[in-house]
Amino acid sequence: MKFKAWEARKHIEASYKSALRELGNFLSDKILEDDTFDKVFKKLTHAQQSKPFNQWVQSLAKTFITNTLEENARTWRQAARKSSQGDMIRNSLENLMEDTHTGTRVKELVADNAKYIKTIPKDVTQDMAKYMQEQAFKGRRTAYRDADFKKMVGNMTEKHAKVIARTETSKAMSALTQARSEDIGLDWYIWHTSEDVRVRNSHKNMDNVLCRFSDPPAPEELVGKKSAGHYQAGNIYNCRCYSAPVVLWKNVSWPHRVYADGKISSMTKQQFKKTFGIEV
Repeated sequence: MKFKAWEARKHIEASYKSALRELGNFLSDKILEDDTFDKVFKKLTHAQQSKPFNQWVQSLAKTFITNTLEENARTWRQAARKSSQGDMIRNSLENLMEDTHTGTRVKELVADNAKYIKTIPKDVTQDMAKYMQEQAFKGRRTAYRDADFKKMVGNMTEKHAKVIARTETSKAMSALTQARSEDIGLDWYIWHTSEDVRVRNSHKNMDNVLCRFSDPPAPEELVGKKSAGHYQAGNIYNCRCYSAPVVLWKNVSWPHRVYADGKISSMTKQQFKKTFGIEV
């Protein structure tokens, strides 16, 4: 049975998306009926560069990563109770130093998410400009004054917020799981999908495959599609897959599908031990 605790947390994703929605209200409040659209555009651009906005972005990014880190640590504690390396795992959880893989990754994730959050106003402003150009060609040069326009701004923000929240929640959990694995010397994990109809074919092919953090697969290449690069489970846009580190080899069933040397092969326990020199 799968240890589903490695999955990204839905409540963290929902909380992140809700906070990002506030940008819709923030942007809408900058649209004043007595302004020209050019002034509205400049006002939005100025707001994106303001100190309060950047402080809000940093605060949201830190809160999101801190919450994900706490959930990830809770999962590792559960895993420690099942593992012969329990003491090592617990020591790692108590030692979140900047020079560890986990400590470094936390800082990187905060910076990355701050960057992604900042793209929302820019992308929405570009969408607004495109919309206004289309309306101007139709002779509606004051369309920004319509009540529906503010609603549309909110919808634009919702679209961007949904993609960022879903993608970054999964990527953050995946990145922290990998970083902690590297800190305690675990390289192997099992790729798991969310097992529903929305799973892309390339990821269905990866479900329940033994992989290494040190050798990420290129899922699209493995099914004959254009490559999206090499990446770990949960580490690409709109992906809800996750990596489950192998903390106890006796829980792995054999024969098992294994990714190595750019392909997936079915291996028996003896073949795996001989190929990788690992006692399982």
